Amino acid sequence: MQAWAHGYDKTIMPEFDLEEVQVRVFDNMALIVAKTKDKKIKDGAYVTGETRYTDTYIKEKGEWKCVQVQLTRGLKLN
Repeated sequence: MQAWAHGYDKTIMPEFDLEEVQVRVFDNMALIVAKTKDKKIKDGAYVTGETRYTDTYIKEKGEWKCVQVQLTRGLKLN
């Protein structure tokens, strides 16, 4: 998570794709579920991977705030 605190570094992760995005809104709560595929450089070599995640948002005073994130890192694709 530390790597995502300020976005991601394209020199380390040159490819990042967001797929299968689903947004579900329930009154003042929303769930966002998606899959990401990435290619990053680790120890001088490219490594590809996949992550599934769910973000939970609550709407307070007209603003959406992320209150919970769940990430599951998939197996390396190569």
